[in-house]
Amino acid sequence: MTDLTPSSGRFSVWQVIVIAASVAVVSAGAGWTVGRTLLGDELEQYRKADQWKVPDAIRRLSELSERLNIKLDERARLNEAVKSAQEFKADNERVKKELAAQTALLNEAQSRLKNLEGDTFVLAVGKTRFVLGKELALGVTDTNRFSRECTVQLGDRQERIRPGKTLLESRGSLKVSITLLDVVDDTCRFAIAQRSS
Repeated sequence: MTDLTPSSGRFSVWQVIVIAASVAVVSAGAGWTVGRTLLGDELEQYRKADQWKVPDAIRRLSELSERLNIKLDERARLNEAVKSAQEFKADNERVKKELAAQTALLNEAQSRLKNLEGDTFVLAVGKTRFVLGKELALGVTDTNRFSRECTVQLGDRQERIRPGKTLLESRGSLKVSITLLDVVDDTCRFAIAQRSS
């Protein structure tokens, strides 16, 4: 065997050429192998891309993207609708509280008016209403819209009265006052107040 290591620390031309040729052959073989592998991988990717049907895949991805955008828009609108619904609910609660307060004021005013005016009711000619339990009945027998008079039957007595006139009646410990408030066509509006003595 020949010793290829230089004795003087220098390589001969022949040794350099052999080393360079060996490196070139090995590099060319490695390059060929790497290139062939890369080319095979690229060819395999082209085959897979052909199976993918890239134009269809791009079209489907575009449709999916469009649907996602639509869903995001719908989600934003839904969030806005939920926010509006919450605002409406808060407004509704506020209005309910205001309505309850106003209803309480109205009930109080109606109660005061009833205390001042008594229970009011309307009777037409030929109609009757009990005014003192089942003890006493009030009936309208006739009206005169020109003189604004109303003829009433109160128990056993008949009276012709005008607006503002009060009839008093009692049965036992119960007392009732009936005041004619208005005469319109063939109807009379009365106020009634009951008291116990």
